[in-house]
Amino acid sequence: MTDVKIKAILPPYANWEGVVVPSDEKISYQSGTGEVLWNAGDIASSKNGQEGRKVYFQISFTPSNNQANSQPSLVMKIAGTAIDAFTNKEIDISARDVTTSLVDDFGVPVGSGTVTQ
Repeated sequence: MTDVKIKAILPPYANWEGVVVPSDEKISYQSGTGEVLWNAGDIASSKNGQEGRKVYFQISFTPSNNQANSQPSLVMKIAGTAIDAFTNKEIDISARDVTTSLVDDFGVPVGSGTVTQ
């Protein structure tokens, strides 16, 4: 894929901490809108079981009382575009919200993301 761009929104209760790994990735944050933009450029297909490129960024938040017994969203409206290098057609990319359940983080025990008082 070429010209890969991914956007996401941080909810108002989340704080951008400015830590990005790997640090040379082109990620920007707009505090007024909560928008995170990753200009990933070109991403080669995964081969031989190798994973594609990933980027991580750090946020923080302090849950409010009305978020008790829930798994609030941390990163929302994840979507983007890319050009398929084989067909030269634009494709849309989307992913589910990232919540405090962190279902894709194998270091976090299942069911441990619920906010408690």
